[in-house]
Amino acid sequence: MAKCIKSLLLAALLAALVSGCSDSPADGGGESASLGYSVYAGTDAAGSWSTFAFTKDDEGEDAVYYFPNNADCYYGGYGYANGSGSIGAVTPAIMTSAGAGPAPPDIPAPGAFTISADKKTITFTSYAGGAAQTFPRRRGAGGNREDDDPPPSGLTPLAAGESLDGTVWAATAYRTRDWTTLSITAGTVTAGTVDVSHSSDCTSYPRQYENYAYGANSFLYYIGTFSVSAGAGGDKWTFLNFYGHGGTITLNRMR
Repeated sequence: MAKCIKSLLLAALLAALVSGCSDSPADGGGESASLGYSVYAGTDAAGSWSTFAFTKDDEGEDAVYYFPNNADCYYGGYGYANGSGSIGAVTPAIMTSAGAGPAPPDIPAPGAFTISADKKTITFTSYAGGAAQTFPRRRGAGGNREDDDPPPSGLTPLAAGESLDGTVWAATAYRTRDWTTLSITAGTVTAGTVDVSHSSDCTSYPRQYENYAYGANSFLYYIGTFSVSAGAGGDKWTFLNFYGHGGTITLNRMR
């Protein structure tokens, strides 16, 4: 499991955040607040699916796992108080499909952010040094499956014979607080690659699928048999025996 680092100069950051807030206290009247184990995710300006999984590190300190493209994971600390915060630095994880391996490249930190009053959106004022970017919340702070927010509405349902290319699926999966995301690149209508990320340990692995057909059983390498079908609230991706642990795990279509 990747070990998260504490935020640099966290005390100074929180002091700056609190001093810039109004006299109307929130989140404990100026005290630091935790966002764990909430998840925010969505498509960024470049079209990549980005996920922010707020969590706790091995020492119980606030941390964030950041998946800027669902293929790589970065980790770091954050400061947050009174609706404002910052992710000041992120470090690449070094887990690959072959185990410990070359780390992904260093990238700019996501930067300063605000959380809406209802906590349903996170907005970075200059996302990774660029323009402002807003992402919706996908799971509340409890971190359990019942804390998952409803999947987005308005997506055109998939149909038999349609490719999975470009789709994204996510939900709290087998482990408590493990936000699992699948982002799909289809080589053909019936086969392709799934980048599978897990917030439980800041990992993401490319997996191959084959024999895909809507509404029928298909196979995703290493994880197992799955089926894509319509369900209440939109399309569903259901693993019939998730990593061999038994039982079914269903992910909601996000894109």
